[in-house]
Amino acid sequence: MIYLVKGNSRSALIDMETGEVRTVPNEGLNLSEGESNEVVQRMHLHGVNCYEYELMDFHFQEMPTAGELQSHLAKLPGAYTVRVFIKDESKSATQSVIESVRSISENVYHAGIVLLVGDGELRETLEKEFNWAKVMEMGAHNDSKYHQPVFLPTPYAITLARENNLFHHGRVTVVFKGSTVSIHDHQQYNVPKHEIEVCKACEFREICYDDRVPLTHDQKYYYETECAYDPIAGKWNE
Repeated sequence: MIYLVKGNSRSALIDMETGEVRTVPNEGLNLSEGESNEVVQRMHLHGVNCYEYELMDFHFQEMPTAGELQSHLAKLPGAYTVRVFIKDESKSATQSVIESVRSISENVYHAGIVLLVGDGELRETLEKEFNWAKVMEMGAHNDSKYHQPVFLPTPYAITLARENNLFHHGRVTVVFKGSTVSIHDHQQYNVPKHEIEVCKACEFREICYDDRVPLTHDQKYYYETECAYDPIAGKWNE
């Protein structure tokens, strides 16, 4: 299935089976905005009755014991995509990370799991250990004045934002601190890209991970920083 997202000057074609993304000029495309929106609505209805959240994030501030972890996981609802944020990349933490991810995979209903980790030795270990999972780099820091977008198309789960600006049915963060666990809902950040100035004209708006917090002015959403991609001109800023 090919999924088309119209931008201001170009459109993105997303292969829902392979995740391949291509862009084409809008000239010659014979699809109205209304038809494009209708496709979006149909896609978002896929599997909605199978899980409570489309995205569930796990943050481990302190590792719980195996028993504590199992007890907490058994109470959690299902999520279409589970993400595990890994900040402790020491060798001593490797086995705990592996055991925790296994427990999450076995106890929380999900259709896919993403491990977010730095580009170090732990990443190589996790890629070998979890060859069925997507291992993704944590946000890279750069000296550019522009925000560097990250595009990651996931079949049947359009646009999973890294922190904010969600385009799905719900996101929840589960924070473990030893024997205690806290659950945080993020409904206040459920701002789809088509409601954010500049982004709403972008053909990549439905596959763009974003860790920027949306601001408001005159009842409009916007970002404080400028993106490296200019959707109005359809080109990348230097």
